[in-house]
Formats: sequence, structure tokens, C-alpha cells
Amino acid sequence: KAGYLGPKHNYKGPVAEATEILFDQMARGADGEAVKPGTVLEWAFTDHEPWHLVLDNGSTRAERGAHPKPTLQLRSTFEDFVDLGSARVDPRRLMLTRKVRPKGDLRLLLRLPKVFG
Repeated sequence: KAGYLGPKHNYKGPVAEATEILFDQMARGADGEAVKPGTVLEWAFTDHEPWHLVLDNGSTRAERGAHPKPTLQLRSTFEDFVDLGSARVDPRRLMLTRKVRPKGDLRLLLRLPKVFG
């Protein structure tokens, strides 16, 4: 209903409950063994509250809010994040056009496909 998945015309902006479900699913599906235990991925949205994932073998979790020391921070609009997650846009294009701005351990970008398979 929130338009996070499927055709773009259904997206109407961030919905708190849908965002919580989305990040919970990301945490459940993430392969914490693909990175060092304690790795923190943070999404710092320019138009919505930040969220982060703590990837720890067996206890990966999603949390609302900013983390004091994220391993990798990805800054973007929430809409670009949703488009990326729905495969509506090429992640390389978002990086090249600076719609997604990484900060921190940039080598972790290469591991993200293994984390989220």
C-alpha cells in the first residue's frame, strides 16, 4: 500500500509503519557473515528520519535513528532509497549522479551485494 514495491506511481512518501517493516525485513534477510561482526550501515535520509542496521552474526537488527559511529553511511532521499530497493533505478547511476553519497568505509560498498544477496 505504501508503494515501496512495484510500480513507481503507487509511492506517496514515507509511511512510518511500512518503513519499520521494510527495515525489519532487511535485517532478517541480511547475511551478517559477509562482513565483520558489529558492522553498522546507516541510511541518513535528507527528507526522513535516519535508520541503521547493526550486522552481527546471529543478532542483526534494524534500529530507528542515527548511529554514533556507523561503518558506512549512505545519504540520499527516502524516495531514492525506495527506488533502489525496488530495482527501479541502477545503483551505479545514483552514485554517479551523487543522489547517493557514501561516507565511511567505502570498501563496504563492494560487500553490500553479498550482505543483501
